[in-house]
Amino acid sequence: MRQQTPKEMACDLLEHQKVCLSWLIRQEKNDRKRGSLLADTMGLGKTIQALALILAHPSKNPNVKTTLLVAPLVLLHQWEREIEHKVKNASSLKTIILHGDAKNTIGLEQMLGYDIVLCTYGKLTAEYQTLKAKRQSDVNPSRHTNRLLVLHPKAKFHRIILDEAHNIKNRSGIASLAACEVNAEFRLCMTGTPLMNRADEIYPLIRFLRIEPYNEWGRFSRVIDRPIRNWKGKAVLQALRKLRVLLRGIMLRRTHDSLLDGEPIIKLPARREVDAYAVFDKEQEAYYRALESKQQLKFNKYLRQGTVMEHYLRILTLLLRLRQACDHPHLIKNLIESDDPESESLSTEGSTPESVALDPASITTGDAFEEDGPTEDGMQPSTVQQKLMQCNCCHEYVKQAVTIKSCGHVVCSKDYEELIEAELEISSSDEDFFPVFWGRQTKRIQNESRDAGKNGFVSMVAVRSHAIGRLQEMEDYRHNIRKSFVASAKTQKIMSILQTIRANNMGEKTLVFSLWPSFLDLLEIPIGEADLSYRRFDGSMNATDRDDAVGAFMTKPDIKILLLSLTAGNAGLNLTAATQVIICEPFWNPYTEEQAIGRAHRLGQNKEVTIHRVLIKNTVEDRILRLQNRKRALVGTALIAEGATAAASLNHDEVRGLLGLP
Repeated sequence: MRQQTPKEMACDLLEHQKVCLSWLIRQEKNDRKRGSLLADTMGLGKTIQALALILAHPSKNPNVKTTLLVAPLVLLHQWEREIEHKVKNASSLKTIILHGDAKNTIGLEQMLGYDIVLCTYGKLTAEYQTLKAKRQSDVNPSRHTNRLLVLHPKAKFHRIILDEAHNIKNRSGIASLAACEVNAEFRLCMTGTPLMNRADEIYPLIRFLRIEPYNEWGRFSRVIDRPIRNWKGKAVLQALRKLRVLLRGIMLRRTHDSLLDGEPIIKLPARREVDAYAVFDKEQEAYYRALESKQQLKFNKYLRQGTVMEHYLRILTLLLRLRQACDHPHLIKNLIESDDPESESLSTEGSTPESVALDPASITTGDAFEEDGPTEDGMQPSTVQQKLMQCNCCHEYVKQAVTIKSCGHVVCSKDYEELIEAELEISSSDEDFFPVFWGRQTKRIQNESRDAGKNGFVSMVAVRSHAIGRLQEMEDYRHNIRKSFVASAKTQKIMSILQTIRANNMGEKTLVFSLWPSFLDLLEIPIGEADLSYRRFDGSMNATDRDDAVGAFMTKPDIKILLLSLTAGNAGLNLTAATQVIICEPFWNPYTEEQAIGRAHRLGQNKEVTIHRVLIKNTVEDRILRLQNRKRALVGTALIAEGATAAASLNHDEVRGLLGLP
């Protein structure tokens, strides 16, 4: 029997959402589970289903009534709006956002008087650091306790919900450890991408849900993770079968094509995909080929020396530069003019809050460990582990890491990939999101970025990063890039697409996603010259400005374009006003692109959506597309039937292919 729409809701649940609500309640009432993993694909209404659960299965204990909802900063106000719009009398569901002034002024008893408390993963990690300090200190432990709220020893929640739960996929990361510390009767993970690369990414979710016996890493690693990683014989088939059985008991996953009562659970408008190929002019072609040849020579040198893995982080940077050159030569301007570009500041936007110089040669090796890792409570690792490097992002102990010269922070290869890939921009409003790099180092790093040209090198990234938050310097930066701007193959192609959209249908709106906000800076120039109205959404903007940009795009007919950095705008946002999506460059992981496309092609969309992927043939980009196709074949099928997971890192053959080598 399907649970009906709670009477407090202002909208009717769809049939597949009623099925989900019934399942969620059964999971919570099962004493062996008391929680679940909701892994519906994007656009099926995970938010509405979670709200329905809160209303349909409230606490019977007035002293333990609060649902703690943890989400990325950018989604907090969206959750608040959903509560206002989807609940008949929203004031009866008392809600507070534990961010900004509220987190510093509210007390424990007052917080637990709310029905819903919204907070960021950064708030969790900050409190976990405080909690760890308390445990390690014998001197005045109450001093630390007074600074705790969600992890206070006396804080008990009716339920904790992790939205975008893949944020805890690093099992030794602080966010993952912190989430496990929350005291709650029921636990719910929500993510459309519970597993993207490796089987061990699902483990932190199982540990958070406290599903025995696989919430113990040694058991999970021995029975599931290691056999899948080794990929040999019958062991891998047995491991995949156990993983599927485990997930079947705790996970509900539906896609747009899933059937209910013999029909697709939702009928979305058609989705049309177009590969829009741009063509280099002679100058850009020569520039790219020269850069590619240089990178090939470097890789071949590492190959001959047998040091490819020792130089893995450098190789990532070689590939990054090829990808940036496909967008616009200005993104890596000056870098290849140096005799040894690897010794210069790298154009790896987002590698730190201020994009300071990285030293890819600063790789420290140590003895590997198989099972141990940091302890579950985050305490000091064993002697063997002390020989390894601890990543300041995820706090895992690793064999290879890169050291940031300006502040001495250490970043593992996984996070280094994400940081240089994602151009993670940190503004003051995001302090909770990434507290590791925030603090007394900031001003010194900014000064070093400002003086980055001492050796004749200045990048767009360094100038842009220093200008963020400084009105006059940002104006000077924009004036300078406008003055030196020349069109690239991609900017011309993107403008051609935008002009065609305007000519064919004045009413259509477009999302433009790029990995690099500095490329969006360049793209703003021809968009402005063409008198196209637009807004911007990226990680350097504070939460209020982001909300304003989304609101204007969704509600103002004259705002036709929203420029988004791929990693800031690829998850959680509802942007169904758009019917056109432009992906400026391919991402390593196809599911990141899918999340971006899902901002427009989702429940609530009533028009056909067209996706334009802007590509350059015979470059690193079409090789990335082939890699994406392999990942689609490998990743995620373990969530349904037969399948496997992909390796986290590129192997020798993949790197050779991406660099255009036979």
